[in-house]
Amino acid sequence: MSQNINTIRIATASSESVNASRNLVLSRFSDIDFQDVDAFNNGTPSLRLESEVYEVAQLNRSVVIGEADVAVYAAYRLPYPLPEGLQVIALLQPEREEITASERGFFLSHREPEHPLNGFVAMVARIDSKLPFEVFALEDVRQNWGSVSVAGFGPGNAELITVKALKALQNADVIFYDDLLDATLLDEFTAEKIYVGKRSSRHAFRQELINEQLWRAAVSGKKVARIKGGDPLIFGRGIEEYHYLKARLVEAEIVPGISSAMAAAADSLVPLTARGVSSSVAFLSGHDLEKIVIPKADTLVFFMGAAQQPQLAQKLIELGWSPQTPVAVVQNASYSHRDIRRYTLRSLSAADDCLLSPVIILVGWTASANPDDKPKKWLYTDNNISDFQESGLSVHAPFFRFKSANPELLPVLNKTRKADRILFTNPQSVEYFFAALLNAGLDVRSIYHLEIDAVDDKTARALKRAGLLVKPIAADGNETQVLDFYRNSVKSDKQLLLPGSDEFTSLFGILLKDAGYAVVNLPVYRIEPLKNLLVHNLPDFHGVVFTSPEAVTRFSEVYNGFPAYLEYAFRGAFARKRFIGLGGVITPSIKSSPSEKESVALSEIESAFYRMVL
Repeated sequence: MSQNINTIRIATASSESVNASRNLVLSRFSDIDFQDVDAFNNGTPSLRLESEVYEVAQLNRSVVIGEADVAVYAAYRLPYPLPEGLQVIALLQPEREEITASERGFFLSHREPEHPLNGFVAMVARIDSKLPFEVFALEDVRQNWGSVSVAGFGPGNAELITVKALKALQNADVIFYDDLLDATLLDEFTAEKIYVGKRSSRHAFRQELINEQLWRAAVSGKKVARIKGGDPLIFGRGIEEYHYLKARLVEAEIVPGISSAMAAAADSLVPLTARGVSSSVAFLSGHDLEKIVIPKADTLVFFMGAAQQPQLAQKLIELGWSPQTPVAVVQNASYSHRDIRRYTLRSLSAADDCLLSPVIILVGWTASANPDDKPKKWLYTDNNISDFQESGLSVHAPFFRFKSANPELLPVLNKTRKADRILFTNPQSVEYFFAALLNAGLDVRSIYHLEIDAVDDKTARALKRAGLLVKPIAADGNETQVLDFYRNSVKSDKQLLLPGSDEFTSLFGILLKDAGYAVVNLPVYRIEPLKNLLVHNLPDFHGVVFTSPEAVTRFSEVYNGFPAYLEYAFRGAFARKRFIGLGGVITPSIKSSPSEKESVALSEIESAFYRMVL
């Protein structure tokens, strides 16, 4: 023994009336003096017979808090993972002559008759206890068990296998492999080889059967190498096999491997991250495009997407990725016969000669064939990054957040029953107006009598999400076009309802009032400056996109003006005029909204603008 211990306190489940687990321990370790401990003295007696989980939790708790040295119970009841600080110090298997027929039932699960640990008894103790572990190990059946290495074989090229995975294969008695690697690469190893692939063209093995085969091979005393292509934790289900084995007390480890994503990146010279271009990468399955969720990452790597390359490219374009985004598709990554093709998202969406499986698809500006072909990097100040239109990369840097203004909508709507139209000027006005309607116990039927207008495309899209199909007045919300629309299509005696901010007067409201319309402003949201803004290194950027006068003002405050080396783009005349008013210099490179036009109406817009800001 590691030290002399006169008595070891043992806790067993009270529901085992014959106490088969305790009797087994006492018979195996007859030289040790065991003292029974009531693990349920602080428990709730009414729960004892109702919950095996409760019983086991109480037994483990008695060891954790030091009331008992060892907890003993049927092994199939072991929780996984064990509470922190506990370990199984012995797994015992009773001989037939050691238990009576009536006792045998306490070692078996009636709910899970096929449970691998049926018939075993577990002894649980604290990891840091001073118990004679070496004595208990003599009776532990696991000393005759083998172990399992769940190892990544790499992308296929035998030269890219890790040293640790190679050792696992060399030492293995049996190797389980699947479709993601060439079986001929295993010929040099003397172990038994067992195929457990899942491809529909061959016999398919259910994952549950694979798990059980690994466990049985290990408990028979074999060293097992479970080999997976690439890395076992990247679309490899390696963690499922690992946890299955560990929950059943088999020694197991994960051996990382070189993913085919890394091999494809190396073959195509596509850095997955690159300073100033890509600071994030996401691995995705391209198998089911209906369910796929594209995260916000600079570089995307798709596995299992060979059959749907054009559809995948089209989906990314629809989600707002620039059609000019470079794409590299690598077939047979890491092999000498690999094939590499370059596209943009637009050209891939129309391709009809795509490479066949197995391929890795890399999407992002780092996938360009020309390493110097870096995209323009824009600081985008709007709250909705999906509305970014410029060519290049965007860094989302909003200055404000929107919150509900909690308006009393019902009285306001009652007063505006005579209104003729409602004009939504941005997506926020849509979102918070309909949220406020619902909070007031109303829905869209309460505004059935109103004509509904949207100033631009993104506002029309917000209305579509609310279930309303509305044609935008102007694609980009050009103020002159909106004003012209009302003058030419809506009589000046019409009353207009404008949902918007509780603090800032709508510029459209001022323009329409000046044109003779009765305008009712309806505050539905408030604008709050963001605290703890991340201040970016402006020399890293090509330009800034302003979507509102307020964003222009806040930028000037945060960055002390407008650096001349940046290009500035604007959404509408008001943001542009605020820029000029705060000292920004108009140069030939400075862009305004593509549809903005100079006209005699511009003086009216200027007048309305200055009345709003002064």
